[in-house]
Amino acid sequence: MSRMKQILIIVSFIVIIANSAVASNWREDAETIDISGGEDHTLVVTRNKWPWACGPNTWYQLGIGDTTESQKTLVRVHGGAMNTPRLQDINDIEAGWKHSLALDVNSFVWSWGDNEQGQLGVGEGKPHSNVPVRVLRGEQAPPDPNNPDPNLARIIAISAGRSGQHSLAIDANGYAYGWGYNKYGQCGNDESNNRKLTPVRVHRGDQPEDLNDPNNWLKHIIDICAGADQSIAVEKDDPTDPNFNGCVYTWGTNWWGDEDYEEGWIDPGYGLLGTGSNVAIEDTPVKVHGVNDVNFLEHIVAIAAGWDHCMALEKDDPWDPNLNGRAFTWGNNGSGWGGGDFVKDFA
Repeated sequence: MSRMKQILIIVSFIVIIANSAVASNWREDAETIDISGGEDHTLVVTRNKWPWACGPNTWYQLGIGDTTESQKTLVRVHGGAMNTPRLQDINDIEAGWKHSLALDVNSFVWSWGDNEQGQLGVGEGKPHSNVPVRVLRGEQAPPDPNNPDPNLARIIAISAGRSGQHSLAIDANGYAYGWGYNKYGQCGNDESNNRKLTPVRVHRGDQPEDLNDPNNWLKHIIDICAGADQSIAVEKDDPTDPNFNGCVYTWGTNWWGDEDYEEGWIDPGYGLLGTGSNVAIEDTPVKVHGVNDVNFLEHIVAIAAGWDHCMALEKDDPWDPNLNGRAFTWGNNGSGWGGGDFVKDFA
């Protein structure tokens, strides 16, 4: 779990406890260990690893097994394909726009909600799911070629696109995967203007080739985050390997702005990927540039992607005066609704 998410959990925990008295079936001694806020709905995991949901259910994103339009109090997520009355044994949870993801203790990924763009990762034939289903393996190599499991496995981190319709994951080997809406290349597999119904491997892009693992995939990734139509990942920072310096990689759209800009909602601009470039989209990972477009951003320990901006947190090293745990941002710096200044790099 990223440091940014831990801070969010602490703040949100106070809010949830304050309202827990009115939550449906909420135990008085429940303790929150994870929380995620999507476009409109909220997901919570309690200490006993039960997931809960509240908010609108227009696209079945609450996973409660029926078409109830909304829930004003927290209710437990249905068991669905887990074949239990309620989903259980969940370590991590992610709320997107129209869908939700969960990561269980056995490192399998579950999804529910809208599947119009394939963001559930379950292939053809399921326009939506009102209960959790298991994400398929897609391009991930099976752990045992003689007994291949059809499901995505050995996953350590997940992310559902905030205001978007794609999903991301990292496996135990540090490889990244994307699935769902891929119009702007947000799955990172050297394609665009399509959708991916099951997970595809994110390509290496600008990441230097690892001679110990010579393939075309993004690797050694420790954190990943899906924005609306962009994706962001950070590699490990290894002082013994000059190729791995905690650099940040982004892919997807580099442009923000409303398609109906004539109505004056948000001024369009470039810079969402943090590369100082006006290239409209990048369908494989590119390195985020440093402050004032000098070198590259390095020694990052946590990242976050919003609708039209991104953030990164530098590690705090008491032995290095250049690493003070600073926060960096890039993307849209305007106020929205028709005005503001914009930046192509960091503010």
